[in-house]
Amino acid sequence: MDCIICRYGELALKGKNRGEFERRLVDNIKDCVKRNKIDGVVKKSSGRVFVFTKEEKAVNSLKRVFGLVSLSPAVVVDADKEKIKQAVVDYLNVLSPKKGTSFRITSKRANKDLPFDSRELNTYIGSFIEENFGLEVDLGSPELEMCIDIRETAFIFHETVQCLGGLPLGTGGKVACIIEDEESVLAAWLMMRRGVAVFPLILKKVDLSLLRNYDYGFSLVVKNISSVDEINSTVQEQDYKAVVVGDTIDDFDKERYKSIGSVVLYPLISYGKEEISSMLARLR
Repeated sequence: MDCIICRYGELALKGKNRGEFERRLVDNIKDCVKRNKIDGVVKKSSGRVFVFTKEEKAVNSLKRVFGLVSLSPAVVVDADKEKIKQAVVDYLNVLSPKKGTSFRITSKRANKDLPFDSRELNTYIGSFIEENFGLEVDLGSPELEMCIDIRETAFIFHETVQCLGGLPLGTGGKVACIIEDEESVLAAWLMMRRGVAVFPLILKKVDLSLLRNYDYGFSLVVKNISSVDEINSTVQEQDYKAVVVGDTIDDFDKERYKSIGSVVLYPLISYGKEEISSMLARLR
């Protein structure tokens, strides 16, 4: 592995603000790399962010950066037909697929100045692999798909790791979150996934590692409170947009928060207990 290709989705829909969202995403990725002591360089290019590193642990760390939809560990070579073919051969020698494994070559050519197109490259490399590795071409549902993303250099990969999507943390304003149980921690996490900076107000001591594991680009600042009534002064001082709580439809009590003078948000209001437990288990 020479680098990790980082893809993002929703940011492409942000119109005139897209540049701001992309800059924030890059900053958050850099924070992830720094905090996890990953030896790597972060670069952005045409709808992708590339983290040039050889450290495998970087994949699991980057999966937790909000705004990313997928990652692919990749090998990087010059955008030369023969060098790309040799790199694919070396890649397959490491993978060691069984004879008879179905495969396809899928290349995308952002660099239009090259003397070959994607279809030509697919055929050239695919034919060589079929003849020399004993693999079978399947353009429909292959067991192995070798991808080649050609820009100024060529990126070769076969794996796509799904991420959490959402928006880069820090692009959605800031809110206060009443923390008193696991459900309220999850409610805060869901707001973070929408790019919102959360400020936990601790009513009861709860493990906040779920939030700290995903707060790239923003470090949590917590405050202990003794009752819901203390919230208004904090919200006014810090100019929070809203107050987030972890109530579900099963324990919803509008009277409990009637003293709060700002908007109260209920991210878990449509979730059942089993859904919440399942989500917490996946995220831990």
